[in-house]
Amino acid sequence: MNSPGRAVVRAWRSMWSRWILLAVVCLLLAMDAYGVSFFGGGRVDPDRVGNLGDWFAGIATAGAVIVAGSGLRRDRIEAELARVQRERAATGEVYSWIEFRRLRPGRRTPVLLVVNRTTSPVYDWEVTLAGCRHRPVGHETHGPLLPEARVIELDEDDLGGATAGPVKTTVSFTSSLGKKLTRDSNGLLTEVE
Repeated sequence: MNSPGRAVVRAWRSMWSRWILLAVVCLLLAMDAYGVSFFGGGRVDPDRVGNLGDWFAGIATAGAVIVAGSGLRRDRIEAELARVQRERAATGEVYSWIEFRRLRPGRRTPVLLVVNRTTSPVYDWEVTLAGCRHRPVGHETHGPLLPEARVIELDEDDLGGATAGPVKTTVSFTSSLGKKLTRDSNGLLTEVE
């Protein structure tokens, strides 16, 4: 479909085109009820139709109602988006990964980074390393996870069974809303029943 055709389809599907079409139909029905016709003869009774000022006042009132309704709808949508963002900030923004850093001269040390980007501490959390023999890393050994990055130094023995590729981590935690969540190394967040 060409560009003008797409523009027509997009305009037809928009909410504003439906409101405008409804307003035009209402205007035509009101004109027909008062005996005003574009295509037929007939005499217009000024007492039934009213003056031009009344028509403009009616159109202005209808326009004000439409604008107020669209403003209320927009405010409701923005409030819902803000609620979703607050809930997301309070629940699932916990990540973990492995990096190699030079903590001592001439040696790269594996470190586990656990980042809490929520607005509150996470008290129940645990990180598992896929394919590695490692000691448990979680709230029992390192306490609550505050809203910041936690750097945990690992031993070479912790990564002893790892393959040559990057070590995959999985962080399991309970959010401040009581949801049990798991985030894998690809960033996929799933809720645990």
